[in-house]
Formats: sequence, structure tokens, C-alpha cells
Amino acid sequence: LSLAKIPAVSVAIATITSAHYLDAQAIVAVTRTGRSARMISDYRPAVPIIAPVVDKKALRQLNLTWGVYPFLAVEQSSADSLFHHAEQIALQSGIVEEGDTIVISGGPHERNSAIDMMRICKL
Repeated sequence: LSLAKIPAVSVAIATITSAHYLDAQAIVAVTRTGRSARMISDYRPAVPIIAPVVDKKALRQLNLTWGVYPFLAVEQSSADSLFHHAEQIALQSGIVEEGDTIVISGGPHERNSAIDMMRICKL
């Protein structure tokens, strides 16, 4: 494990651990390349992983990843709009509904470092 990947792995593990202890209904892994969703999937969480993704090629590839349900997303310019968009996609997926707890991970700067933020929210 390279030192460059440690922050991303730490957030991925924190995301899965938080989802477990909060009895969250899903993890939402916002991703540009699919790397964030695959990293979380590697740990085989007990809840589905909803993956809003902006790249169509990454969307197709994520269809083959364990526990991941990819959905096409629109590029967002800020962290707040990114997480709000992820919440909307999660609700539209049919996997979660109003009142459910989800853990969202990702970040607007996923290009090089994968996951750099996590948010817990009740829909």
C-alpha cells in the first residue's frame, strides 16, 4: 500500500465502519473513475453501494463490481452540490427511501486521490 493511497483507504474504511454502526441502508460512493466504489467494494460491506458516476465507461465497468449499483451523474462544482446530487440519485435508485440513513463518500477532487470526504445523512 503506497503512502499516497492511505488517506483514501482510511476514508473508505471509515465509510464502511460508519455504515455498519449506524445501520445505514446504503453507502453512496460518488466517483469519477469508479476507483472509490471499487475500493469500498473490496471490503465487501453488508449494504449496497450506490455509485453516482460521471464517466460512461466507468459506469459500464462498475456494473461488474461486487455490490455496486452505478448510476449516471452530472458533474458538480462544489462539495455541497456533489453530496446533494448524490442524495437525489440515491433516492431515485429505489434502493433507499425517505427517512433512511446513508453514508456518502467521495469528493470533487477524486482525479488523483480517490476518496477525500465522507458525510452521513438521513434522507
